[in-house]
Amino acid sequence: MSRNTDALQKNNYEGNGWSKYQIMVLQQLDDHNSVLQNLNKELIEIKQNIAVSETELKMWRAQTMLSLEKLTSEVDDILYDESGLSRKIQALEKTNEVEEKVSTKTKAVWAMIGAILTFLASLGTKIAELVIK
Repeated sequence: MSRNTDALQKNNYEGNGWSKYQIMVLQQLDDHNSVLQNLNKELIEIKQNIAVSETELKMWRAQTMLSLEKLTSEVDDILYDESGLSRKIQALEKTNEVEEKVSTKTKAVWAMIGAILTFLASLGTKIAELVIK
């Protein structure tokens, strides 16, 4: 009997092989339950991380859209506002007109200098002819 009582004290239960099997199955179920609880905790953490990421994405998207709208309105003001595009076109036209006038004036001055030199050369040849005669 001492062996029987020793076995009872070691296992803390009475029973045959079927009882031992049931206890092993229950222990395995407890182990699987612990694993499932850990997985559930990790799943909850992942869901929280996803929720935080989605919130950050929404905030980033809203900020980006706001910046894009601001830039679009600024570009519209610059390009399509009456004073924006018209003023730039007028400035370009004035610059082109000034360049054309300067170019035309330069050409006229060189033509006049050429005409004066031609006149002086012609006058010089006539005077030379008179002097030589």
